[in-house]
Amino acid sequence: MRLYLAHPLSMRKDIRTWEKAFEERTGIELFNPFYDDESRNDIRRLDEGKYTARTIKNKQSGEKIVNRDLINIKNSDGLVAIIDVAKSSIGTPMEIFYSSHILKKPTYTIADYKSSGHPWIVGLSTEVFRSPKQFEEFIQNGNNNRSSFI
Repeated sequence: MRLYLAHPLSMRKDIRTWEKAFEERTGIELFNPFYDDESRNDIRRLDEGKYTARTIKNKQSGEKIVNRDLINIKNSDGLVAIIDVAKSSIGTPMEIFYSSHILKKPTYTIADYKSSGHPWIVGLSTEVFRSPKQFEEFIQNGNNNRSSFI
């Protein structure tokens, strides 16, 4: 099973650490668009300090990034999104909408307290969790009926 992992750019390093441990514990692949898309040389350069977040935000690279993200979401069995209102991201809600409303795929959202009850988050998510640990417990307890990912 492969789930697309949507999250803000600013949280990428912390989420990458959790992602790798989650994959090891559950056997579920989380496709991280910042690190698992081999065409994202901009993230490598950002992590090396050669780019800033502003450097990669231009029209041409934006279109390429969005189109690749849409393809990767479509090629996944579902989506797990991480939202922190203090580290807002426009891309993550867009990815949630595309997965849930357009593709009708299972969409799991891990959201901070302020975001978790928002009508759009609740309405578009298959399930909403307050922490990565709560999501992982849901998965490990067998609530991820594989047929729901088809």
